[in-house]
Amino acid sequence: MEQVLQSLELSVVTGPNESYVMAERGIFGVSLWEDLSRDLKSRAALDLGPVIHPRTPAEGAEREKFRTVLATKSESVRSELRKALVATGISPNAIEQRLGF
Repeated sequence: MEQVLQSLELSVVTGPNESYVMAERGIFGVSLWEDLSRDLKSRAALDLGPVIHPRTPAEGAEREKFRTVLATKSESVRSELRKALVATGISPNAIEQRLGF
C-alpha cells in the first residue's frame, strides 16, 4: 500500500492536470480513501471536479465509475468526502444533484 500511495502522490505532483487524468486520479483516490493522507484526500476531492462539472461526454462518463466506487464506501467515508468536496467550493446542491449523495 505504501508504494501505491507514493505513486499516487507522485502523480499529483508530476502528472498533468487535465480533466481526463484528474477524473481517473480522483476516482482512484476515492477507492483508497481510508488509506489517504489529509493532503491526498484534498487532492482527490479537487480531482473530482471534471466528474461533477463535465465539459465533454467522456468526462460525464466518469461519473458512473465514481458512483460504482462510492457504492462500496461506508457512510462515514461518504460524509468525509462530501465535506472535502464542499471545501473545494462545490456546492452541496451540486454534489447531491450530480453525484447523488
